Amino acid sequence: MNKLFQRIGFMILAATLSITAADAGPIRDALKNLREKRAAGTADSGLQTVTISYAGTERTLYFHVPAAVAGQKNVPAVFIFHGGGGDVQNVVSSSDMADLADSLGFVAIFPKAAGNQWNDGRSVVSQGADDVGFVRAIIANSEQLMGVDLGRVFASGVSNGGMFTQRLSCDAADLFSAVAIVSANMPADYQASCNPSRSIPKVFFNGTTDPIMPWAGGEIRSLKALGMGAGGEVLSHDQTVAFWLGQDGCSSSSKSRSLPDSTNDGTTVALTTFSNCNGSTVLEFFEITGGGHSWPGSDGKSRRVTGTVSQDISASEEMLKFFQGYGL
Repeated sequence: MNKLFQRIGFMILAATLSITAADAGPIRDALKNLREKRAAGTADSGLQTVTISYAGTERTLYFHVPAAVAGQKNVPAVFIFHGGGGDVQNVVSSSDMADLADSLGFVAIFPKAAGNQWNDGRSVVSQGADDVGFVRAIIANSEQLMGVDLGRVFASGVSNGGMFTQRLSCDAADLFSAVAIVSANMPADYQASCNPSRSIPKVFFNGTTDPIMPWAGGEIRSLKALGMGAGGEVLSHDQTVAFWLGQDGCSSSSKSRSLPDSTNDGTTVALTTFSNCNGSTVLEFFEITGGGHSWPGSDGKSRRVTGTVSQDISASEEMLKFFQGYGL
């Protein structure tokens, strides 16, 4: 084992393990069970915490291997990238991905950004760490470390993590089967540098009244006083759609439908799907009217600074269903 870590250049300094039994049932039932566990105070995401050395810097990585697949090979993996501020626990809680991994049998991976901001392509964070290289290094060694099937790796991210997920779609498209982006438009600074090696399926979840990530584009609201965000500019939602349609060779032909307004929370959801793209690439855009800067369907409270958390859909449920169409 020591020779293995010397060879791959990863130095484990600390690790903890607490894996719970797998939940049964489909994604929606699993989410219901998880919320009941959380209300009862019995939820346990069972994360392993590992500190590694990459490019001369110590980096922290959290991951969960379900008990049902522990020790197995060829297990799919989902990366979940936190937002600005580096709060991994927040995205663990809001996404429920570590617990949902038990239901679907995938490895959930939660890397932590260096300096609490992912280098997502905005000029304001361009001097940050080589995060694309960091992710490449994790994936290159995940087969031996976690039993991951390198042909079934997926990525998701919220806010700064969602912008970084788009950068990975530009700079590391060869690594991922599909990606999901939550509360994030395309960084304006990076669109000219985006040159993906191939097209990959993408699903977006953006709110029309997001007070931080502007639906109409322009300056991101900086929350530096709260230890969150770095500012910079993004394309509008419509420009982000057009950008990825062009990158992925999609025609303007699409299908749109309104989803049931199941809760009285002031939000409604429409889904637009573009399937006339390169190869098997599909682009989906969940447009959340009245939605804020949040992970839809999470237990997070609506706040003035972040806006309304829509309960009409679960971003986790929808993205996992999307990923299932590509090998999850």
